[in-house]
Amino acid sequence: MLRPIDISIDNAVAFSAADKIVLEDIDVAINVISNKLRDYDELSLYIEVESFKGIALGALMRDIKFAIPNYNRFTKKAVVTNKPWLQKVISVSNKLFPRIEIRHFDSHQKFQAKTWLTGELAS
Repeated sequence: MLRPIDISIDNAVAFSAADKIVLEDIDVAINVISNKLRDYDELSLYIEVESFKGIALGALMRDIKFAIPNYNRFTKKAVVTNKPWLQKVISVSNKLFPRIEIRHFDSHQKFQAKTWLTGELAS
């Protein structure tokens, strides 16, 4: 499940991820992101990962299809989780997608993650 959450940052979209992400979840996320992209040239992304049990193939394909043409419109991604394996994924992602600054925050650092997205916290 992937559900939108409010973090009160105008040029950011935020989601909470839990369990398995399915096509309907991605469709909702794409709708939320598309609406924000109408108002902002660039966006930041905030995601809280509670538990993650995978992503359905159709959802992954739809996500990739949307992400590729919009890649240059994302600047920062804050991933809030206590999952050690996700920290490794973030490290690899920073190398694969150097334009998007991706940073990990532990679950107790939600405030710091949001502050970092606004640029008010030193890197």
